[in-house]
Amino acid sequence: MAETRKRDAAKTRAAILQAAAILFAEQGYQRTTVRAIAAKAACNPALISRYFGGKSSLYAMVVSENMPGHRTMTSDVRTGARARELVQRQLEMAQLTTYEEHRERVSILLRSVGPGASGDAIRQLLDQLLAAPFGQHVDGPDAGLRTSLLFVQLFGLSLLRDMVGLPQLAEASDAEILWYLAPAIHQILVPARPYPASRGPAGAHR
Repeated sequence: MAETRKRDAAKTRAAILQAAAILFAEQGYQRTTVRAIAAKAACNPALISRYFGGKSSLYAMVVSENMPGHRTMTSDVRTGARARELVQRQLEMAQLTTYEEHRERVSILLRSVGPGASGDAIRQLLDQLLAAPFGQHVDGPDAGLRTSLLFVQLFGLSLLRDMVGLPQLAEASDAEILWYLAPAIHQILVPARPYPASRGPAGAHR
């Protein structure tokens, strides 16, 4: 009986997460209600508080679940991965994500950060959830600014190349992107050290 209850709870949690991801992507945080999420998940609204602690905590979980590459890159920064390795990992992970998945993940973020107090609260939440983990492993001057720039460079690449499909980015080879972007990432990570000299885009060893 206990095992059955565990399975039922796990199924309900998964249904809530799926329903919340769809609604947050379609309507944003402010317009999505707990009742609407519960209705879509076919569960009692009280279970959202029981399993997730409320709508803001549920939103944080949805963002975390829909950005698996963020955890990987945070781990890479923590373990001292070089700039080239970070960019290469981002390029590799983008190939595992479909256009529809990219669109939903971006919508979950962008539809929730409009003007007003609610948008401000979500921006604070996203900063704590997405940027702050990087910041714990970035030392030196202007660490906060450099953390934000690191986040912009890595996730902006995926957004503009793989979802928006900007022609120059979409048509560029991985080697070309690595050649130009890795030194910028290196400058953010270790601004006092020169980037190692290397060959051009065709060699892909910069």
